[in-house]
Order: sequence, then structure tokens, then C-alpha cells
Amino acid sequence: MEWHPAIERSYRRLTRQFNYCEHVWRSIQRYAGAYSNLGVAYYLSGDIANAIAALKKATDIEPTLPGPFYNTACIYGNEKKAALAVKYLHEAVDRGFNRVEDLERDERKGCFQAIKSDRDFLELKRLVGARKAALPIQ
Repeated sequence: MEWHPAIERSYRRLTRQFNYCEHVWRSIQRYAGAYSNLGVAYYLSGDIANAIAALKKATDIEPTLPGPFYNTACIYGNEKKAALAVKYLHEAVDRGFNRVEDLERDERKGCFQAIKSDRDFLELKRLVGARKAALPIQ
């Protein structure tokens, strides 16, 4: 089937625009991921203030990614700031965080020691497990 030349040109132009937008979106995600990784590196070096600032920048760049919110929750959990840990863990879950194995590993390491019996934390943990179970087997 042949298309009218004007339709063909429009289709090619729209395809290029779509590909460009997709490229920009992927670049933004990588940029946000870099700030998230920087936040973790700062935290591991003991620089809490810069860790939180880098993770905040990641969430500002791409607010739909759950990882920076989860990492922020871990930092606040380790710093025994229960309300902030629960808040950011909730943000991560709201954005699709479903890695129950990460949550359990970090809980064993003491990340959520300050909140492990908190009712909201236990509910979020249950929700993460339920989401993981609902995913199709790959």
C-alpha cells in the first residue's frame, strides 16, 4: 500500500520527533540515575547532607523513579529519622517500588531498624510484597 507523498513526509517527520523525544526522556532518566548514584556514594563516604541533596536533585529531575526515594528512605532509616524514612519509602512504593528482596536485605542490614515495628512501615512492606507477587513471571 502506498501513501500519498504528503502523508509519507508527515509520518517520517513525526517518527523523527517521537524518536528525539524518546531519546531526551532516556537521557533525563540516566541523568537522574547519575544523581541517585552520587547520593549513594556521598552516603557511603559519610556525607549525609550531600547525599540527601543529590537524591533530591534526582527526584526533581525525574519524579517518577522510585530508586532515589527508596535510597533516601534508607538514609533516613539509618539516621533513625523514622517519620522521614516512612515518608520516602511511601513515595518509592507509590512510584512502583516492588523489590521486596532489597527491602528485606536492607532491613537485615539495619537500614530500617528505627522503624521496623512502625505500623506504616509494616503496611508498606506488605504492599511491596503483594506487588512483587502480582508481577507476571518472566
